[in-house]
Amino acid sequence: MPVTRRTDNTQLPHARRRHLPPLRTLLIDSAAALHWTVPDGVATLGISVGASAPEALVHDLLARLGGRYALAIEERRVTAENVRFRLPAELA
Repeated sequence: MPVTRRTDNTQLPHARRRHLPPLRTLLIDSAAALHWTVPDGVATLGISVGASAPEALVHDLLARLGGRYALAIEERRVTAENVRFRLPAELA
């Protein structure tokens, strides 16, 4: 089974969908943490990331999925992010 955690953020979609079929939600730390039984039989897979998530993590996950499945990628932005995260002074 994958190394995953459930957080309040992964539970939020369930609260909004009480009248619809259940969702499976997972929080993974890397593309390698996705266990192949998770997407099996899934017609649509949504990937959601926060502003602080490096784009490389999303690209790695898509590359891993694309190596096994035929993907049709559709990007949807629900809000414009303009937050910048600076390195701490000791790392800059």
